[in-house]
Amino acid sequence: MKFDLLIPTRGNFENLKNIFLSIDKQTLSPQRVFVAVDKKLSKDEFDNLHYFLFKYIKNKDIRHNVNLLTNINADCFYGRGVSWLRNYLVSKSKQEFLYFLDDDNEFDADFFERTLQIYSEIYDEQNRDFIFSPKIIYRKSWVSQSEWIKEFNFALSKVVLNTIWQAPYSVVKMIWANSLFGKREIFEKIKFDERFQFVYEDLDFSYRCYLSGFPIIVSSKLGINHMERTKTRLEKSFIWSPSDAYQKSRNRIFFVKKNGTPKERIMFFCFALWLHTFWFFYLILIHGKNKIALFKAVIKWTLDWINWDLK
Repeated sequence: MKFDLLIPTRGNFENLKNIFLSIDKQTLSPQRVFVAVDKKLSKDEFDNLHYFLFKYIKNKDIRHNVNLLTNINADCFYGRGVSWLRNYLVSKSKQEFLYFLDDDNEFDADFFERTLQIYSEIYDEQNRDFIFSPKIIYRKSWVSQSEWIKEFNFALSKVVLNTIWQAPYSVVKMIWANSLFGKREIFEKIKFDERFQFVYEDLDFSYRCYLSGFPIIVSSKLGINHMERTKTRLEKSFIWSPSDAYQKSRNRIFFVKKNGTPKERIMFFCFALWLHTFWFFYLILIHGKNKIALFKAVIKWTLDWINWDLK
């Protein structure tokens, strides 16, 4: 089973260095590695990034098959958001299977080998195509970040966790896009909605996979270490800057309008919408530095969502 590895990134060198160290030691290597950088680089910045990244790749087979895609050497446009970047990466691959990994992950030497093994075992049981994810571990702590997402509560506008986790794997309705493995044709058919630049884009993608008959399956037998940096309270809520606050405020509404049933939409707009708005205001009031700009960003979606065109 051959696969390509796809890594969207904002060009954080330390993240890329660490994930390449993990890739370099694998017992089973991807056919090709595509790294797409969502950042405007100068020629000198590109040369430095290219040099130092390849410095950490000792495996010659991997080194010859790494493709660094930026505004300097490819048609990789920056500033369009992670959804566009993921779709762009899919268009560059020709392999039957793809593995999306965020750049802030580290994993054991047999990670890819075990991924293919567990995927094959589950496929023999399910006898249908699906999107596979390992258990997402917070910083090698074995504290799970995302294995129990069961469904979306439209009344509260939040994910519902599955507290039953005894089986080797669990079928869920949605998951974060930290680590996704599956057939290229699924990613080509469903695609990430580029109207979600970031925030909710992965929940929207995975939920549409589920609705289209491609279940999301999370393994309890395989973990990946998400080396997420320490974040402030507002960063965790995606409202730490005006642009983030706008995206978070708008996209939660966009997600409901796009995916909710008429009943679920009514539940959201009558309850969760206002509850969340006041909660955001509270967080900004307590933790925000540029409070006025953040308040304006949260309020702006109030006008935008009314006229938002889903076509």
